[in-house]
Amino acid sequence: MKAFFALVAREISERKALLAAAAVASLIPVVAPLLPTTGSNPAGDIREVVMWFMIWGLIPLFSLLLGANFIGRDLSEGRLGFYFAQPLSGPAIWFGKLLAVAILIWAAQLILILPTAVLSSDSWRIVSAKGLIFEPLNPWISSLVMWIAPVAVILLAHALSLVWRARSLWIVVDIVAVVLLVAASRWVISPFLQIFAAHVVLAVNAWLLVGGLIGLLVAGAFQLTCGRVDAQRGHRAQSAALWSILAIAVVSAAGWGWWIRSASPGDLDLFNGISVGSGEWIAVTGPSAGRLDYFPGFIVNTADGRWISAHSGSTVHEQGVEFSEDMSRAVWTTPYSFKESKLMTVDLNDERLHPEWTGVVFNRYWQDLVVSPGGHRVAVIQAGAVVVFDIESGDLLTAAQPEGDYSAYRIHFADEDKVEVLTGMRIRVSDDSTHHRMRWRRHWLDLTTRSLDRGEEINNAWRWWGGRMHSPLRNVLEKREVEGQDRLVLVDPQDSEVVADLGEMPKQWSNVRVVTDGEIVVNRKNEERCFLQVFDSEGDLLKRIDIDMAGWAQIGGEVSPGTVAVGQIIWGAEEGQPAERSALFVDLSNGTVTHVLDGVSPVLGRWGLMGSSGAWEIGSIATRLMEGENGSLHLWDPETNELKQLIPVPE
Repeated sequence: MKAFFALVAREISERKALLAAAAVASLIPVVAPLLPTTGSNPAGDIREVVMWFMIWGLIPLFSLLLGANFIGRDLSEGRLGFYFAQPLSGPAIWFGKLLAVAILIWAAQLILILPTAVLSSDSWRIVSAKGLIFEPLNPWISSLVMWIAPVAVILLAHALSLVWRARSLWIVVDIVAVVLLVAASRWVISPFLQIFAAHVVLAVNAWLLVGGLIGLLVAGAFQLTCGRVDAQRGHRAQSAALWSILAIAVVSAAGWGWWIRSASPGDLDLFNGISVGSGEWIAVTGPSAGRLDYFPGFIVNTADGRWISAHSGSTVHEQGVEFSEDMSRAVWTTPYSFKESKLMTVDLNDERLHPEWTGVVFNRYWQDLVVSPGGHRVAVIQAGAVVVFDIESGDLLTAAQPEGDYSAYRIHFADEDKVEVLTGMRIRVSDDSTHHRMRWRRHWLDLTTRSLDRGEEINNAWRWWGGRMHSPLRNVLEKREVEGQDRLVLVDPQDSEVVADLGEMPKQWSNVRVVTDGEIVVNRKNEERCFLQVFDSEGDLLKRIDIDMAGWAQIGGEVSPGTVAVGQIIWGAEEGQPAERSALFVDLSNGTVTHVLDGVSPVLGRWGLMGSSGAWEIGSIATRLMEGENGSLHLWDPETNELKQLIPVPE
């Protein structure tokens, strides 16, 4: 060990001029505020900005010079044999010299920082560089990068200088290895880039960078151990060690990537997105342990447990699965490239559940994907136009652009040959105002003639924005401001006149539900308890039903004719404390509670539940889905009053 530390001290002593240069440079930020061009900017800010520019300019330069020469210069001048004549092995020489130049570069960096840090009111922030970069991820990453990056530059500069000095044919092997490893790394990362799984991409890149640093570190030791004073032999040893370690890093990253994308419903920790059909099928997505921000999604049969993976798989995921009304088919999108999506489909009547690409590719910037009742056609809005495809052939059937400045906002298949289209145009309220309102039109797109009619103007589009397109009401529900207060009102769709005032508008639309017979149920809360107000279709108050809930409550689905679920969530007083959940089933005809469930609350109302046509029928799965503690998903059986846990899958 004595010889090792003597080597370190000798290397530092030979290059101590570097520290003197850093000391002189560190004074520049101190005098920078005295320059006449700095204006009225605070002196501390000026010093800090100049200091960082000095570090970003000088430290990489110092690292390159040290890396290229701390071994390479002795090798070129034939002085490396002196070290082998000492009681030192090849690895000891390598790590001793590397430790010396690392100490030098860190000392130079600290010298550049210290004068500015001493004059700053927050010296530790400057020394640690906490939060300088990568703030959204982890404020300490910038500290790690600032102190590790110079050593990485030293290692890379050494490897390149050895390749240059050796001038052997092994450089061809290096070039081929670089190309193959870059291609393999891109192949590993590409699926996660396309779905914007940023944390997975960063984790893979970090792993490959760590592999590269370890590879360069071990390769240098191999070079001196196997090559000693022979540059060409050292180059071969360095390349063999470096590319072997990097290959292991890429293969292990590929294995982790495969594991991430091989998730099953049993791997879901909870659900955070869901869409439903009118039968036994649902589609869920959620996080899974170890998969970071890759959120796997699945189509699951709630009766027999069959499933298929069907999702883009990230937190910034594309729209969820859509089911045909007859439940014969499900469609969804998955990334095709960075700018395009491809439409996938599965025949739900096929026992194999084999996903197929329809051949349909469209721009990633689309909205409102819908499928026809029989599952033969699919429509989507792109750039304000309605685009319709045949699923079986993948052919484009029509692309209809509304006239004038109208753009398509929502679409709905009335049948296989007709698409109902809602278009809107933003207009100014007055010439001297920046406020706008929407003008709406309702159109029909005939697929047999491939024509879009001029449509009719409608005064309100509320019925288009819920889970179901059409309401049994003749009039439309709307929120209007009356004497400075938001009111829930019924409006005549012909003349936009208020037909009935249903009282103060609840905070959320989820507290308003229109049941099948046209009655309107509004959830309200006084100082002590929640209560339901039931109005007829004309807005007349029929009854008030008091319910035994003191916390925040929401109306769920109509689980049976005239019976609605009402859920309650009482959040814990302390952070991390689980919320208390309960569900009541209220008979609107007599106000009695028919069932009580503890530990769960209705999904419908709580979540922005997506559903295909028919998904909102009485007693459907959509109305019976319950959210449990910690994001679990359950299905309520009205006959037995029991809950079947769906997510996470019980062991």
